[in-house]
Amino acid sequence: MRYTSLTMWIAVTVVIHSARGQWSEPVPLAGPITGDPSLMKWPSINATDDTLYYAKTSGGGNEDICYSYRLTDSTWSAPICLPQGTINSSLAEVSPCIGPGDSLLYFVAWGRPGGYGSWDIWFSRRLPDGRWGPPENAGPNVNTAAMEWGVFLSRDGRSLYFSSDHYPSDFLDIYKSVWQDSGGWGPAVRLPGQVNWFTDDQNVTLPADESFLILTSLRYSPSDMDFYYSSIDNGNWSEAMRIPELSTNGREAGASLTPDGLTVYLASARVDSLPYSPHLYVSYRQNPVAPQRPTRPRMGQIRIYPNPVNGSIITFDFNGQPRDPFWSHPFFVYVYDVLGRRTNLGVKTFHATNTSFQISFSALPTGKYWLWLDNGYEPLSAPFVILK
Repeated sequence: MRYTSLTMWIAVTVVIHSARGQWSEPVPLAGPITGDPSLMKWPSINATDDTLYYAKTSGGGNEDICYSYRLTDSTWSAPICLPQGTINSSLAEVSPCIGPGDSLLYFVAWGRPGGYGSWDIWFSRRLPDGRWGPPENAGPNVNTAAMEWGVFLSRDGRSLYFSSDHYPSDFLDIYKSVWQDSGGWGPAVRLPGQVNWFTDDQNVTLPADESFLILTSLRYSPSDMDFYYSSIDNGNWSEAMRIPELSTNGREAGASLTPDGLTVYLASARVDSLPYSPHLYVSYRQNPVAPQRPTRPRMGQIRIYPNPVNGSIITFDFNGQPRDPFWSHPFFVYVYDVLGRRTNLGVKTFHATNTSFQISFSALPTGKYWLWLDNGYEPLSAPFVILK
């Protein structure tokens, strides 16, 4: 038997099973902080749980690092932005992370003089008078000519977690660098195990014992960036699992765990009609049991047999739902192997208004692959297998 066409049904429904009551329903931060309509992202709570740093979008659209301090057990001060000319500048400063004793502040900045290109990781030391000193680059073992993003400094100040796309997977993966006794950060190592996937994995946060992490990513979800959980066992990180209690149909933009891992501050667009309008929330851990493995999207296993398959037709089913305006944007089509490496089939584009396009898989050997479609708003993915 010879199959000369491929029909792919991409469902936009994901069934998730999780431990009941893992996290409480996130509630907005209360107090004067709620009076600021600015977008707030990438929170970072200090070790004493009384000062929260984050990136705030100013009226001109620039992002600066600001903080709020706890007024009472449940209320927070209005945002206080760091002065211009030191950490904050005319460029974007994002993803702050406050270090041990509130003495170090790590952050990500674009195009600063003395950097290595694109987005780099920087840090500032607190001076004796309480002000922040001039920013210092985290160095060549951390920063590259590619993009570095989503920095997290461990509670003991010895480990630096961050994301970078310099690895040949074309997406942000999570790395770790360890502080050297001789001074400076050691060579960055991609986290072992299955936590990294062939999409952007970023903005990690860990408790003091570094036994698990929460990251933001877009994987099997039909929504936007969501929160995922991964734990470490014998040095390897588990496959990241979506945390449904913290994730919504809007965009999640970073989280920060307290040292005991029982409270998480998060940025989310969960109640806003605009998917890219996050604000700050807090949630409390109800049950120490980790989320269970979610089921895969109901799109089935696709088999292509035998090769060569020329001019295969891939058809999209939107479940009879009205198409959102973003479907009119052109899609970029990629094929990845199971290791997250992009194959040499080349990039193709099409408009989903046609509901189908043609692609030849004749160059691929036997094996499992992922078809990845990205229009810059909501990527879709589906597995398929080639048998010879």
